[in-house]
Amino acid sequence: MSEEIGELVEEAPLLPPDDSVGEALRRLSEDGVPFALVRVEGRWRYVTPGTLAGIPRTRTLMDAGLPEAPEVPPDLLVREALGILESEGGEALVVTEKGRPLGVLRRSKVLGYLLDQAERARETAEELAAVFRASPLPILVVDEDLRVLEMNEVLSECMEVPLGEAVGRMAGEALGCVHAEGGCGSAPACEGCGVIRAVSSTFKKGRPHRDLEATVKVRMGDETRELHVLVNTALLSHRGRRAVVVALQDVTEKRRLLEELKELNENLERKVQERTFELQVLYELSQQIGHTLSYSDLFKLVLQYLHRILPYDVAGSLLVVDDLKEMFIKKARPISEEVLVEVKRLMLERFVEMGGMEIEEVEEVVFEAHDYRRDAPVVPYLGTKFFVPLVVDDKTIGLVFAGAEAEDAFPKERREVLDTLVQQAAISVQRLKAVLAAEKTRLEAAIEGMREGVVILDKERMITVANPRAREFLPLLTKARLGGKRPVRRFGGVELDVILEMTRSGKHQEVVVPGPPERTFEITASPFGKEGSRGTVIVIRDVTEEREAQRMQAQQERLAAVGQMAGGIAHDFNNILSVIMGYAEIALMKVEPESELGECLRTIISQGRRAARLVRQVLDFSRRSTSEPRPMDLLPFLKEMVKFLKSSIPENIELSLKAEPGTYTVNADPTQMQQVVMNLAFNARDAMPGGGKLEIGLDKVELGEEVRSWDPELAPGRYILVTVRDTGTGMPPEVLERAFDPFFTTKEPGRGTGLGLSQVYGIVKQHKGHISIESEVGRGTLVSVYLPELVQEAPPEEEGEEEVPRGSETVLVVEDEEGVRESLRGILEGLGYKVLTASDGEEGLRLYGEHLGKIDLVLSDMVMPRMGGRELYRRLKEMDPDARVLILSGYGLGE
Repeated sequence: MSEEIGELVEEAPLLPPDDSVGEALRRLSEDGVPFALVRVEGRWRYVTPGTLAGIPRTRTLMDAGLPEAPEVPPDLLVREALGILESEGGEALVVTEKGRPLGVLRRSKVLGYLLDQAERARETAEELAAVFRASPLPILVVDEDLRVLEMNEVLSECMEVPLGEAVGRMAGEALGCVHAEGGCGSAPACEGCGVIRAVSSTFKKGRPHRDLEATVKVRMGDETRELHVLVNTALLSHRGRRAVVVALQDVTEKRRLLEELKELNENLERKVQERTFELQVLYELSQQIGHTLSYSDLFKLVLQYLHRILPYDVAGSLLVVDDLKEMFIKKARPISEEVLVEVKRLMLERFVEMGGMEIEEVEEVVFEAHDYRRDAPVVPYLGTKFFVPLVVDDKTIGLVFAGAEAEDAFPKERREVLDTLVQQAAISVQRLKAVLAAEKTRLEAAIEGMREGVVILDKERMITVANPRAREFLPLLTKARLGGKRPVRRFGGVELDVILEMTRSGKHQEVVVPGPPERTFEITASPFGKEGSRGTVIVIRDVTEEREAQRMQAQQERLAAVGQMAGGIAHDFNNILSVIMGYAEIALMKVEPESELGECLRTIISQGRRAARLVRQVLDFSRRSTSEPRPMDLLPFLKEMVKFLKSSIPENIELSLKAEPGTYTVNADPTQMQQVVMNLAFNARDAMPGGGKLEIGLDKVELGEEVRSWDPELAPGRYILVTVRDTGTGMPPEVLERAFDPFFTTKEPGRGTGLGLSQVYGIVKQHKGHISIESEVGRGTLVSVYLPELVQEAPPEEEGEEEVPRGSETVLVVEDEEGVRESLRGILEGLGYKVLTASDGEEGLRLYGEHLGKIDLVLSDMVMPRMGGRELYRRLKEMDPDARVLILSGYGLGE
C-alpha cells in the first residue's frame, strides 16, 4: 500500500494556482509537510497527515459529519495515517505507514473535511507556539548547524541572553557553554557533549530523544557551573526547513539530592549491617553467658565478645561481688608495663568514682586474646580509654574498660553497643547471683543433716559454709568462725596445707584434741574451682568412738593372743601342780601328821594351792577356766558381798551399794562373780590409801547397735550393769591402756601379781559381757561391767559342803602325762579304788577290752596323742554300750 502512495504522488498533476484548495495545500507543501493525493469528484486533491494529527478518529469523523467505520478501534489515533486513497468502490480509504486500512470516508465529504482540518492545523500551530512560550522548561529550536532558530523566554532569562540576540547564534554560545568559544561543536570536549549528540542523532535518524542525560559546563555570571540536564529532542519543520526542538530540564539539584539520597541509603545499609552484626554478637553472647555458672567465665566471655565489636588493644573487667574481688585484663597486642600498671590503677580509681567501694586487694588475671597479635608493635600509651560501670540493683559492683593506642578509636555507636553489652553482663551477674545463692541454699540443705562436719572455704580461706556438725567441731579445732574475718590456717595445730597434701596422696589427717574429754577427728581437705578462684571443702569426722572401739578391739585381740599363750602355759603348769600336790598328799598320808616331814608336806600342799589359784586366775583371763554358770540374782549376791567386804576394807573408806529394788538376774558362775567383785573392790581399796568412797552400783540398761563397736561378739539387748566407782588416785592414759594386760601392775613388788583385772576381764568375756574403765588422775576410777540379763528367776542358794566319797570299784585312768597319771592313781587308791592306767586312748581301749565287764569307770584326758578322749569315748560305746566314761580337761567345754 505504501508503494501505491509513492506512485500516486509521482503521477499527480499540478493544481491550478487559483484553486483555493490547491493554494492551501501548496502552502502546506512549501512548509515541508509530507502529503498525499486523493481523488475527489474525479480530481486529485492534496491531503497531509498533519491535518489529522492528535485527533482520535471517532472525533474527526464526528467533526466531519461522516459515519464511523465499524472496523476501526475507537481508541486508535488517526495521527498514524499517511494518506487517504480512493478505492475501487469510489470511497476514500485511510491507510497507515505499513498500508493497513484504518477506515473508510465517503468521497462526497472529503473536500469539506480537508478544509476543516487545515483550519484546525493553524489553530494547533498557534497552540504549540503558546506552549513553547509558556513552558517552564528551557526550549530552543536549532538547525543542522546548531544555530538557534527559536528560544523561549525561560531559557533566555536563565542564560541572561535577550531573545533577539540569541537567534542566529550557535547553541553553545546561547547556552553559555565554556567550550563554545572555538565554535560550538568544534572543540574536543564537544565530541562528548550530550546535547550535541542528541541533536545530531535526531537530524540523522529523524527520531526524538526522551530524557537523555547530559552534563554541560556553563558560565553564569562570574561563576562556572556544571549542570546536569535531561535532553528531549524532536524533528520539526521550521518555515520549510528541517529543525530540531530541544527541551532542557535542569536536574542538577535533583541529581545532587539523588546522590545524597544514595549516600544516605548506603550509610543506612552499612549501619543496618553493622547493627545486625552487633545484635548477632550480643545474641551469641547471651546464649553463652546464659549457661555460665562462674563469674570468671562470665567476664572472660564478655571481653572475648567485646573484641568482636570494639577493636581494642587492651580491655579489662573488675567485679566485686560477695567475697569475690577479681580483675581481668585482656591484651589484643603487646602492651608496655607502664600501660599495664596504668590500666590497673585507672580501673580501681574509676570504680570508686562510679560509686564502687574502696578495694585494698584484688585478684588480678592478665591473659592474651585468642587472636593476640604477637608481632604487633608494643602499645606505648593509650589514646582512647573508655569505662562503663556495672550496676546491679542500683549498686556499682564492677566496670568494663576498653582502651586503644589511637585517638578516638571507638565511634559513638560502638560505645553505645558496649553500654548494651555491659547491661547484658549486669543481668547475667544478677542471674548468676540468684543461681549461686540457690545452689548454696541447696548445698547447705544437703549437708545440714550430715553426720560429718562440712566446711567450705573461699579462695582467701574464709569460712563461707559450715553445717551444724562443723559448727560444733570448729571451736575445738580452729579460731576461725563462720561469718568471721579470720581465715583458716590450721586445724588442731596441723597446717591446712599439710592436710591438703595428705588428701592429695589419698590419706586423711588425724587430729587429737586434748580433753577432758579427749576427742579425735579425721580431716580431709580438697580444693575445688579454677585457678585464681579456688575454694576448699573440708570434711571433719569425729572418730573418737571409732578409735576407742578400734583401740578396744586391738586390746581384745592383743589380750586374746596373750590369753591364748598364757592359757597354754597355765594348763601345762596346772598339770605340773597336780602332780606335785598329788604326790604331796599321798606322802602326807604315809607319814606322821605332826612330824617335821608332815609339816613340810603341808607347806608344799599350801603353796601348791596358792599356785593353783594363780593358775586359776590365768585360766580365767584366758577364758579356759571351768565355769559353772547358773541363773543368779545379783542384788542379794552383792548385798552379801558388801557385808563381806566391809570386814576387809579399812574404816576410812565409805562403802555403799546403790541399786533400785528389783530382780537382776544373770546366767553366771557365782564363784567367778565373787572373784570379779572382790578384785575390783580390792583394787579400789588400794587406790585410796588415805580413804575415800567406794560405791558398788547395780542397774538395768538397754544397749543398741553401738555395743558392736565395743566388741563384735556383743549383741544389742538388755544388760545388767555392775559399776565399781572410787575416789582414788586414778590412772594416767598409759596405765589405763594396759590395765587388762596379765602380770602388768603398778604396785610395789610383792603387793600384786598383775592378774586381778586380767582375771576379771577373762571372766566377764567368758560370760559374754563387756568391761570398760574410765579413769582420770586425781579424780578416781569407774569400772563398768555389762552382763546379759536373764529373764528368769534364780533358784535358791544351796548351803553346806559335800563329803568326798570313797569306794572299792575298778577305775581305768587314761592320761598321757605320766606325773598326772600316777598322781591320780595314788589319790584314787588312797580312797580305796582299784586303778588301771594307760598312756593314751589306744592303750586304754585295749585294756578295757581285756578287762571287759570288770571296769566300773573310765577317767580319760581329752587331749592325747594317737587317740584322744572324744574318739576313745566313741570306741568304748561301740564296744560296750553300758560303759561309763568321765572326760577330764583343763579347757572349757566349749573348746
